[in-house]
Amino acid sequence: MPSAKAAADNPQQPAMNPKNRNKQPPRKSLLPEPNIPELYQIVVHCTDETDQRNLYERLSAENRKCRLIIL
Repeated sequence: MPSAKAAADNPQQPAMNPKNRNKQPPRKSLLPEPNIPELYQIVVHCTDETDQRNLYERLSAENRKCRLIIL
């Protein structure tokens, strides 16, 4: 049986610990990592449809990208 030091020196062989018995080494992904741009957003809760419309028109007039969402 290999010593704990021998297992530590060989990263391919997990330590002989019952907790590690079923653990697999992490797999390397075959897919490239996606390029996700940073986004900074604010969600504003409006009191009603009129409030939403007024805020949308004001922010749109400031050349802000806006989306109207009704849930």
